[in-house]
Amino acid sequence: MLLALSNGTTKNKKIILMGILGAACSDFLLIGLVAFGLGAIMATSEILFSTIKVIGVIYLFWLAYNLWQSTPLTLQVENRNNKNSINAKGAFYKSLFAALSNPKGLLFLVPFYHNS
Repeated sequence: MLLALSNGTTKNKKIILMGILGAACSDFLLIGLVAFGLGAIMATSEILFSTIKVIGVIYLFWLAYNLWQSTPLTLQVENRNNKNSINAKGAFYKSLFAALSNPKGLLFLVPFYHNS
């Protein structure tokens, strides 16, 4: 969400749209993984599901610890007239990998698996 907010307030329309497309593609990839069996594996294996949740908690605590230990930086306002430091392709991949590395998306989609 912070990446989308940052892109939306400081970048041009092309970069904003590519960031949105990257995040949407990550959702489609996760939906595809769940549809092709990952949801079934996680729904039947409580150990795997719990392991992924524990890894997610450890990751969040690691992020919190690093944030807690970091020194605050002063904010610098970016001049919108300057050339953007990221191109559209970079915005797509940055959004895609940010969304794919978030375990919340996978954990949200797994319950939608149905054993038909």
